Amino acid sequence: MYERFFGLKKAPFKLSSDLELFFEYGDRNQVVDALVYSIQRGDPIVKVIGDVGCGKTTILRKVLKLISNPKFHIIHIYFPNISTKDLLFLLCKELDIPVDEDAEKYQVIELIEQKLLQLNLEGHRVLLMIDEAQAMPVDTLEELRMLSNLETDTDKLLQIVFFGQPEFDKTLHIPQLRQLQSRVSYEIYLKPLDCHEVWHYLN
Repeated sequence: MYERFFGLKKAPFKLSSDLELFFEYGDRNQVVDALVYSIQRGDPIVKVIGDVGCGKTTILRKVLKLISNPKFHIIHIYFPNISTKDLLFLLCKELDIPVDEDAEKYQVIELIEQKLLQLNLEGHRVLLMIDEAQAMPVDTLEELRMLSNLETDTDKLLQIVFFGQPEFDKTLHIPQLRQLQSRVSYEIYLKPLDCHEVWHYLN
């Protein structure tokens, strides 16, 4: 009813993000540009921190759209509450690596490294985008740190971008993850919209 009254083409303010209605105020466009630049220059680990409803997932989807080209092999994890084993097997699935369910962990990691080296030689870069990173277990985060060690003489074989709530920032500062935190090469903090920006958003 209100769509017709206000002359709207579609229902506004839905919980699911719509990139056609991407809001460019509140530094959101600058954040997208900074993320794209950081990814393209090869930063190994990037984190984006913002409170609930700040638009992290929308920004993630916007960035994915902008860097979508054959050069990037993109793996997007929506549900990060997974074990280290599940993480490794998920990477194998996304990278088209045949692996036996009973394979030892070191064997799976070797297969992943071989595939990453092959993709690197072919001119491809593997990008791991993790949404809701605050839900990822500490052991799984530590496994990601170990995977981030994989490299050639000039390049990291795996780039990681974390999107998480402020709780994720706190998690990274616990002693067990201090090495992972030290490897974050670029970090972005999304600010809530101010009154002027909300006015623009509503209009």
